[in-house]
Amino acid sequence: MILDLKRTVIKIQLSRLITLFAFMILVILVIFLLDTQQTYIGLSKYQWAILISGLYVASVIYQAILELNYIYFNDQGDKIILRYFSMSFYNNKKQSIEIPIDSFSGYELKTSFAGLKQKLILYERVKSVDAKYPGVSISALNKTQKENLIAALERNKKSRDLLE
Repeated sequence: MILDLKRTVIKIQLSRLITLFAFMILVILVIFLLDTQQTYIGLSKYQWAILISGLYVASVIYQAILELNYIYFNDQGDKIILRYFSMSFYNNKKQSIEIPIDSFSGYELKTSFAGLKQKLILYERVKSVDAKYPGVSISALNKTQKENLIAALERNKKSRDLLE
C-alpha cells in the first residue's frame, strides 16, 4: 500500500493562508472602518481586534499542538518506508524510517489531547531486541487513511509472525 498526503498538505496550507488573510482583512476593517466612540455588541473596535487576534492565535496554537505531518508510507517492496516532515512554521526537517519487512516487529498508537492527536510508533527487531522509533504524528490523516495504514501495518506484522 502506498499512502501519500500531498493533497492533504495542500488543503492544510491553503486553509492556513485563507485564515491568515481573513484575519488580516477583519482586523484592518475593524480598526479603520468602525467608529472609535461607538461599541458593537458591548465591545469597542480595539476589543474586537484583540478578540479576532486571540481567535487567530488560538487556531495557530491548536495546529501546533496537533503536530501535523506530511506522510508518505510504502510497504510494497522489501521495506516499510515511512517518510514525514512537520508542517509547522518552525520545523521543516525531513525524516525517514526504513524497516526491512522481515525485521518489522510491530507498532503502537498513542493518543493524546482528547483523542485529537495520534502518534504512530514503529518497532524493529534488532538482535532479539525490539528497537523503538520516535513517534510520528498521524493527526493529518483522515479516518480512512488511518484505517488503511493500520491494516497495512497489521498485515506486515502478521507476515513477520508467520516467518518466525
